[in-house]
Amino acid sequence: MGEKEDNDETAKAEEVTLLPGGEPPKGEDAPCCTLCFGSRFWCCLCCVLPIFLVLLVLAFILWPRCLTVEPNKGQFEVTVFKHATLPKPSVEFGCKLQVDVDNSNLWGLTLETVKVDAMYRDVVIGNGLIKDFKIPIKAKDNFEVLIKPAQTPEEVLAASKAATYYVEDCKTTTSTWMLDLLVTVSPLDSLPSVSFKVPMPVPCANVVLTKAKDWPGASSFMGKDEKKCLIPGADSADNAE
Repeated sequence: MGEKEDNDETAKAEEVTLLPGGEPPKGEDAPCCTLCFGSRFWCCLCCVLPIFLVLLVLAFILWPRCLTVEPNKGQFEVTVFKHATLPKPSVEFGCKLQVDVDNSNLWGLTLETVKVDAMYRDVVIGNGLIKDFKIPIKAKDNFEVLIKPAQTPEEVLAASKAATYYVEDCKTTTSTWMLDLLVTVSPLDSLPSVSFKVPMPVPCANVVLTKAKDWPGASSFMGKDEKKCLIPGADSADNAE
């Protein structure tokens, strides 16, 4: 009899514990949340729901959006351009390129490096570099990269090859020669670098210290979409919105 009574009491205890909608267990076996709020309903309403809302807000703020960079072709300017074929071939070329940035994120970040190589066909005739450019939260900004002429003896020797190209391309003063600006942007350690080419058809005459927007035939290369998104996958997500 005693054993049967013990089994009946255990069954009743289990039955009470499993009753749906009943009062939560009391004592050491009760979850701490229900001890504070008295029932599972108030536990969910006052404890679980606020945590869910906080996570939702954090996801909205930290969700990656597009950070775009775009070379401003209209503001491009050649600062120096000298060339010679005799007594020995030589080219001295420098320019400056404005890059516009648009940060759609709800957090600021820093572009670690932006490197620009000025190329004439297969020859690098100048290069420029900026470091640690800070972009504010949800802001548009711009920076300027100064591309300097070749500096080292090896660079000067390599650039001299472009003198022959210039003679071939500029047989008349109304001709143009093609300058390619190879832009490489490194946003963060956790994000991959992005490289893209910006073609600029440069007039053979009267080009130094003149904005590209004022060059003859500027309409042929102005207005083209050169934007690049630095956050992988964010451009397609923004387009979907």
